[in-house]
Amino acid sequence: MERYSGRHPDKSTVIVGHYDYLTRIFTNVNYYTDTVFCAAHTVTQDGHVLVVGGHIAGRLYGDGLRGVRIFSRKTLNMTRIGNLTYSRWYPTATLLPNGMVTIMGGTTKPSGASPKNPIYEIWDPASPTQQQLFRNQTDDMFRKTRYIYYPNTYVLPTGDLFMVLKAYGEITNAMTGVRRTILPSWANTAPRNVGGMVMEYPYTGTSVMLALTPENGYTPEVVVFGGQFPGASINTTASRLSLRIKVLYNETTGNYTFGEGWIAEFMPLPRVMGDAVILPNGHVVVLNGAMKGSAGDGTIVNRVRVNQANEPNLWPVLYDPDAPYGSRMRLMARSNIARLYHSTALLTPDGSVLVAGCDRAELFWSSLDDTEISRSPQKAAEYRIEMFRPPYWFNETAKPQIVSINNATWDPEDAVNVMQYGASFELQYSLSVATHSVTSAVLVSPGSVTHSTNMNQRVVGLEIVSQDLGARRLVLKGPPNINIAPPGWYMLFLLNGNVYGASVWHNDKQLQGQITATAASAMRRRQVLENMPPPPPPPSPPPSPPPRPPPPFPLPPASPPYNGSIDEELLGDFGDPIDTSLDASPVRIPNVPDNHPEAYGQWLLTGIANVVAVHLALVPGTNKFLFMERYSGRHPDKSTVIVGHYDYLTRIFTNVNYYTDTVFCAAHTVTQDGHVLVVGGHIAGRLYGDGLRGVRIFSRKTLNMTRIGNLTYPRWYPTATLLPNGMVTIMGGTTKPSGASPKNPIYEIWDPASPTQQQLFRNQTDDMFRKTRYIYYPNTYVLPTGDLFMVLKAYGEITNPMTGVRRTILPSWANTAPRNVGGMVMEYPYTGTSVMLALTPENGYTPEVVVFGGQFPGASINTTASRLSLRIKVHYNETTGNYTFGEGWIAEFMPLPRVMGDAVILPNGHVVVLNGAMKGSAGDGTVINKVRVNQANEPNLWPVLYDPDAPYGSRMRLMARSRIARLYHSTALLTPDGSVLVAGCDRAELFWSSLNDTEISRSPQKAAEYRIEMLRPPYWFNETAKPQIVSISNAMWDPEDAVNVMEYGAPFELQYSLSNATHSVTSAVLVSPGSVTHSTNMNQRVVGLEIVSQDLGARRLVLKGPPNINIAPPGWYMLFLLNGNVYGTSVWVRLPGNAPRLDYL
Repeated sequence: MERYSGRHPDKSTVIVGHYDYLTRIFTNVNYYTDTVFCAAHTVTQDGHVLVVGGHIAGRLYGDGLRGVRIFSRKTLNMTRIGNLTYSRWYPTATLLPNGMVTIMGGTTKPSGASPKNPIYEIWDPASPTQQQLFRNQTDDMFRKTRYIYYPNTYVLPTGDLFMVLKAYGEITNAMTGVRRTILPSWANTAPRNVGGMVMEYPYTGTSVMLALTPENGYTPEVVVFGGQFPGASINTTASRLSLRIKVLYNETTGNYTFGEGWIAEFMPLPRVMGDAVILPNGHVVVLNGAMKGSAGDGTIVNRVRVNQANEPNLWPVLYDPDAPYGSRMRLMARSNIARLYHSTALLTPDGSVLVAGCDRAELFWSSLDDTEISRSPQKAAEYRIEMFRPPYWFNETAKPQIVSINNATWDPEDAVNVMQYGASFELQYSLSVATHSVTSAVLVSPGSVTHSTNMNQRVVGLEIVSQDLGARRLVLKGPPNINIAPPGWYMLFLLNGNVYGASVWHNDKQLQGQITATAASAMRRRQVLENMPPPPPPPSPPPSPPPRPPPPFPLPPASPPYNGSIDEELLGDFGDPIDTSLDASPVRIPNVPDNHPEAYGQWLLTGIANVVAVHLALVPGTNKFLFMERYSGRHPDKSTVIVGHYDYLTRIFTNVNYYTDTVFCAAHTVTQDGHVLVVGGHIAGRLYGDGLRGVRIFSRKTLNMTRIGNLTYPRWYPTATLLPNGMVTIMGGTTKPSGASPKNPIYEIWDPASPTQQQLFRNQTDDMFRKTRYIYYPNTYVLPTGDLFMVLKAYGEITNPMTGVRRTILPSWANTAPRNVGGMVMEYPYTGTSVMLALTPENGYTPEVVVFGGQFPGASINTTASRLSLRIKVHYNETTGNYTFGEGWIAEFMPLPRVMGDAVILPNGHVVVLNGAMKGSAGDGTVINKVRVNQANEPNLWPVLYDPDAPYGSRMRLMARSRIARLYHSTALLTPDGSVLVAGCDRAELFWSSLNDTEISRSPQKAAEYRIEMLRPPYWFNETAKPQIVSISNAMWDPEDAVNVMEYGAPFELQYSLSNATHSVTSAVLVSPGSVTHSTNMNQRVVGLEIVSQDLGARRLVLKGPPNINIAPPGWYMLFLLNGNVYGTSVWVRLPGNAPRLDYL
């Protein structure tokens, strides 16, 4: 919420909007008509935002001084529901344990020339639109404060209200208005000048109530940070003091005492107009504000308008309340953006701090020059949003993450878990290090801040009743009563020491005292600070101007340097593939740094599924991935499901119950209207019926699976490919599991116009039938001609998919140097993987396909897999209608051998090759000397990053390794934020590895691997270079699908953000949602777009839709913007097609 500035980046006139910090999308709230500027706001017991008071009428917006409004968490719209009894400018709103809200302080009109309010009101949700209750403010609070501007208030564990403002404080019964006691004065606190410091506007300080925990007996302590001295000018240095007081209550006498009273301590730097954000571990981040001057709109000096606040304080302070006196504070890395008057900061559900605001960002002066401070592109108004990550945020392996919560606590009305006061609350969590545990758990209320005053900030510790480290089960006890944790919504964080994971939401809706928790998001945008040395100790008091603290940690390069010779040094001797095609020599393990994510990427353990990701598909328009498996009987939740979906942002896995036929070994792709089509499968088994002929739809709208019909032929290990006309080819595989069954000489074409009926069918070519093993999972790609490129085993062809007529045969790779390439195959069980490289305007949309790895026929469990990649370019002559292939297949060595890999193409066209093994082949296992062993061994834990534009021989380099083996039935897919989700493997128990068990993490479920990882490529960490889509032209919005539509060949306008003013968008791409199993991605495609125009000042970009439906078949895509090789988070778009919709199914 803002006052109308007239400087909006999108040229709108809105004053209300909402921002999703995960998707980074800002949405305007249109048509709200009164002025909310200078209001108070807090969160109601049922989770809406109550906004009261405001400003006088101005341009476009009516008087809001008496407004009572609700911003609904369900509709995300603002409604004025009534009026206050008294006009209020700069009031404070406080949620009480009974659900009522006190509204106190402020003046009846803007500025101190107006009367201040001697009466406070109490809003009652039982009559929310009616006149409020009211009580007299105490005489001292009225007389000893300036204008009662934004009093700092906290509900104590007694239910009374702690209030502090200017230099006065008291404790009052909020419902009666009767004062219980006066706080000690800080005037006599050492050092002697504390008495002069005040913290009421315009000399604004900030404060926080420290965490209430079982360990401290829920004893409240309040800390005031900074402020100013009365009469301060624009050059007056702000206060460096913090003041802390402990509130003790004697239940027998009913009296409050305060121990030593206010205890003063110096901050490293002076600060006025700061914000204090308490973290889940109880530490406090103090940030924003200035080191000189005071709050306000500005002043006139020598007839020139200047800022009232100057010398922005860009350095946050980290305050550890449990550290020894005198060493509780240390400086942290600085921002480059001034956050002065009207700036804000709040904790996010993942434990980082969102920082925004400032509408007096133009006329300040600073000791830093303009290369060190980034002034607002909108001059006085600062619309850029930052995220501050505290140091604990980067210790990924130590983060406890909530995986699931006992369903008995689920409230379906609010879609949230309910925690009862004093009752047990059971959950399951994940933690990477087996010996680590959860040491504490806290509830954190959702903040509501303005003018350095957070009106709903509270951290409450919970008692741990029991913990099962093996099963990772935890039983917590709800808070003791409603005064310690007033009913409402909270974020539940688990902690391992000072390190916390992402939260899950809680809510106390009823006055019976429920506390509820909904899943909070966990998509992270990381800086590279994991191995940053600890910040220096606080400096001695600085002179004016203050000395510049040390520069921040250097930014990582935009992309890692490529050097083939470095890779070769890491490789060791793997045996020369030219010498023998069945190499059983030992594999020498490489040594790749895992503490430089900006150069080598980063692995994160992010969740636990209830279904092994044998089959994995990204559901269009969502952040959810479809998981499918064969029934393993080892599910972490003890269920029997074989289908589920996982939200990679909230990290919540949801079972799809009651699906009854076997989807294992099926094919699947994404339909034109964005559902997932799943065809074929497995024979009947325990609990599940025969699925070999199944045709199913997983709906992106209902998130449920439905069998809608049957194939003509049973299929095990087929491939499904979406065609430009919306039909899907279903080809290959055998009629039953294993090679003892007949392979299919016929492929079928599923038609969405008759989705439940018999399919069209065509003959597979004779060569494809004879020259492949069983046509198991053929690798297929739609070419820009509309024809189908197919490669399998060591044979390839191009075919017209609708007629079945072969257009041409691909060159053989048998004679490609080195001479043994001819021995390599890539069909199951000797599985390789492949990818079609990006189709872009720069390469004339010329397709190239690369095959990565495979094995040699007859390979045993000790046979070293292939190290080869094979690349071919497909040229088409429109005049003759002929295809040619230039030099044919070009072979290149990978750093390590690999069978059963996965290839994921990134938005910048680079390819991550990962998963699989260095020895053996795919399959369920084999028996040697009456002992069952894995067919694949020596897991390949090191991804390869392949740059197709680098010089031949230096295109590949190793990345940081995982600790989890991903062998048979593993999968990997690109996420909407450009990271790679990695999951699966149901043969995770009997393999051998050159690494010992301290270096490799075996599955807690033995053979089945349910853990989910995220791989962040190096480019992911260059935050300041990421272009982020902010908004897209409304003219392209499709309300039925809630998505923007991009027309072929037509302009597509958007607005974006980029931190560095000199940077620009260099390219834009569409990426299809992947659908992968058995190393075969059936819907992977990157298509570059033409940039028509770009306005760097306004950050406006006009793109041109793809040329035609063959280059980018109609359907759903992720739209990424790039700055060189660095990309931001995508936005979903849809290319229109004529295929019938399937929503009704």
